[in-house]
Amino acid sequence: MSALFGIWHGPSGLKDIATRVRFRTELLATELDKMGIKVVTDPDNFFDTLAIDTRASDLSSSDNVLAEFHKYGINVRKIDENLVGISMNEYTTIGDLAEIIEIFAIQKEMAPEEDDEPYLDADFCNADSFRGMPEHLSRKTEFMGQQVFNTLTSETEFMRYIHKLGDKDMGLAHGMIPLGSCTMKLNSAIVMAPITFEGFANIHPFAPRDQLDGYMHMIKELEDMLIAVTHYDTISLQPNSGANGEFAGLMAIKKYHESRGEGHRNICLIPTSAHGTNPATAVMCGMKVVPVNCDAKGNMDV
Repeated sequence: MSALFGIWHGPSGLKDIATRVRFRTELLATELDKMGIKVVTDPDNFFDTLAIDTRASDLSSSDNVLAEFHKYGINVRKIDENLVGISMNEYTTIGDLAEIIEIFAIQKEMAPEEDDEPYLDADFCNADSFRGMPEHLSRKTEFMGQQVFNTLTSETEFMRYIHKLGDKDMGLAHGMIPLGSCTMKLNSAIVMAPITFEGFANIHPFAPRDQLDGYMHMIKELEDMLIAVTHYDTISLQPNSGANGEFAGLMAIKKYHESRGEGHRNICLIPTSAHGTNPATAVMCGMKVVPVNCDAKGNMDV
């Protein structure tokens, strides 16, 4: 995904994104400083993230700041009792930034009393004042000079390039393969589209639990359906790949042995033809891997 993101945007696109992110972060730092809010991040070493000392800024505590932002449907990061963190990314708009600054102004009792009067004028985001990355942090060398990062200019070309890469592989479209079939599903672009929908795609990994009701309901419903089909006692959707599922399974086996007072049973027999995740998972579970050889045809050697 990282490589394809780089191919799609190219070096100039990545520079544009980075410049926008830095610009927004710098705007936020400048406006907070005007309000007397203490930004503890080194002004010469930030890129997308600022840490704010709530006590030194007369904002009481981190919890008070979080509670105020929650009123407006915004989460900020609690670092400790006195520090909160705010990060910009390529999705952060100037409107988002103005809202964040206004919420701080409300807490500092500096916002206009009329609800419809904004704290900031539209020209607060004057790009002429943009300092940019400090010289000691700026990259001096060229990067991503390979042809692939500079030639795919349309979505059609990009999709054809991905398909061309796929054709180099032995995949399910070409015949039976013994490994990786859990990963190599033949998903068309159209059936993958729903995972980009607003309701699925944009929850933050560290979002508070009370904001995840829809996700939890959907996950529980799917678990119940699978339990009904399989007659298992319970199902977990936490392992999100074959390797994760393998790890969960081995941990369950290990705990089963320990529950019977047989925790010494820690040897895992793995054929030499197995996928590399197999012995890696066993080692991560604290097991001793004993490889089992295969014959010339790839069968386990009895």
